[in-house]
Amino acid sequence: MLGSVARTLRLSDDERQHLFDLAKVADRTPAPTSTDGGEERVRQLLTALGDTPALALGPFVDIVHANTSAKYLFADFDALPPPHRNGVRWMMLAPRARDLHGDDWADAAAELVGLLRLHAGQNPDSARLTEITDELSALSPLFNQLWREQTVSTWQHREKTLRHPDLGEMSFANEFLTVQSAPQLSVVVMVPADPERFSAALAASLT
Repeated sequence: MLGSVARTLRLSDDERQHLFDLAKVADRTPAPTSTDGGEERVRQLLTALGDTPALALGPFVDIVHANTSAKYLFADFDALPPPHRNGVRWMMLAPRARDLHGDDWADAAAELVGLLRLHAGQNPDSARLTEITDELSALSPLFNQLWREQTVSTWQHREKTLRHPDLGEMSFANEFLTVQSAPQLSVVVMVPADPERFSAALAASLT
């Protein structure tokens, strides 16, 4: 019924989501798919950001694209098997994720699990969601605990401090962007507090 109301009123995607949020029910409409080369535009955007780490997240926090800077900061997600290219899975299971976040790792993990829970409310019957949650429930006690708590999060802390093996400790301004041509993706941009030091370390890693 709410879907019919949204269509009749010609609500935007944000307005539609707000309507469902106010009604406290999940929007069962399938996630939109890319059209007119939207994902390619996102890939070009990430490349254009150069030395600023940026990732494109799809439904259920799957990592769809990552620029060279993001791969340096986090991991080369393209080298992972496709089912493993997921932000929550990486955060929960990768030793590098624990090392980067240090004492903040558990809180950072809870943020991502909360974001996955938010996506689950929008598309609860997805086979991909079941694949992710079944694996992590079996392999990560922390994920199992957090998932049972059913807390949601938009993972939009404005600043994050990471401890990189080359950089040492560095803060990053964290921002989410929406690309009109690919509304199924969210672009996460991590702006380093010391861009020159980050760029120098990135350049050294590429030589």
